[in-house]
Amino acid sequence: MRRLLLIPLFSLLMISPALADFAAGLAAMKDKEYAKAKDEFSPLAQRGHSKAQYQLGLLYRFGWGVEQDLVQAIHWYKRAAEMGHAVASNNAGHMYRVGLGVKRNYKEAAKYFTRALDQLPLARNNLGVMHRYGLGVKKSNAEAVRLFRWAIEDGDAKSLYDLGSLYEKGRGVKKNIDIALKLYLRAADRSYPRAPLRLGIMAARGIGITKSQSVAVDWYKKAVELKHPTAYYFLGNMHLNGTGTGKNVKEAVRLFTQASKSGDYRGDYVLGMLYESGNGVTQSNFFAQKHYTLAAKRGHKEAKKKLAAMAK
Repeated sequence: MRRLLLIPLFSLLMISPALADFAAGLAAMKDKEYAKAKDEFSPLAQRGHSKAQYQLGLLYRFGWGVEQDLVQAIHWYKRAAEMGHAVASNNAGHMYRVGLGVKRNYKEAAKYFTRALDQLPLARNNLGVMHRYGLGVKKSNAEAVRLFRWAIEDGDAKSLYDLGSLYEKGRGVKKNIDIALKLYLRAADRSYPRAPLRLGIMAARGIGITKSQSVAVDWYKKAVELKHPTAYYFLGNMHLNGTGTGKNVKEAVRLFTQASKSGDYRGDYVLGMLYESGNGVTQSNFFAQKHYTLAAKRGHKEAKKKLAAMAK
């Protein structure tokens, strides 16, 4: 009996230094002392400590305390994934899906998402999206529905939205706008940015609900609060045209500018038109061309036409 008790006690004595080093690394991360965190995590990671491997992957992924190195990031994510670390596995899957630090490989992405399914709702959503579009796996809306529902069981807000989209379009399930709306509302309640944007579009167009521009404005505002790039553009248009709210060109300019900064090139196109005409801003061909150029570089055909016309 005494021998049986000595074994776990000896094990605790052996692992306590590792636990202390890992805790010190986490404390350094919290204090943003990333170089110190790396010093604590590196020896542990080399010895197969999955949580330290994951943390080291984060440091390299974002260049915290080290020079950013995406190859090293996915290396440590994969090492941690091999030890059963679900978040690391999901992160490795994401890097394979978009081609960060490795050549894009959808099959590898799906493999790493699959490893994390039992522990991580986000991985279920990611694999569901892969099935939705047939990326590295067989295209199957039915399988996407199954995975989204499974993720929803553990509170994944994005899966509420994605499942709502399938119900709205009738993909993998019978089309049902009412169910889609309920799912979008639940996703909006959990602050998923695309949900209030979609609800705003549905209100503006009268899809499944009474058409109301003022309700659309309210939803766009909520999406803006959640910093959805497209929401700035939609709400800007409402202010520019006085639709569902009072006409306010200055507010529209502010929103289009934010849309531009957030990556929505349509905001640049409208800003180009406003600067060209001097509507709500001081007339400036220089700034008009600047914004048209930004939009044109992102493929906006009308912006290209505007630039050609201004060059004559």
